[in-house]
Amino acid sequence: VDAMTWYFKQQLEDFADAIVNDRPPMVTAQEGRKTVELFTAIYRSQRDGKPIKFPLKPEYDKEDMDGRIL
Repeated sequence: VDAMTWYFKQQLEDFADAIVNDRPPMVTAQEGRKTVELFTAIYRSQRDGKPIKFPLKPEYDKEDMDGRIL
């Protein structure tokens, strides 16, 4: 089993257990959002060739949707 699959399964099981047992999950939504924002910034920085500032700004322009990752 690869690590990504194993950790994803663990998070899903913990999330379900948190619902059943009325407790917070080990990984909160806020922590998950921070991780997604970090990786989005990494991809945008590579794509655009410049540093990215936090918090990220949404991309809505047509130029932002040109087929490049994020």
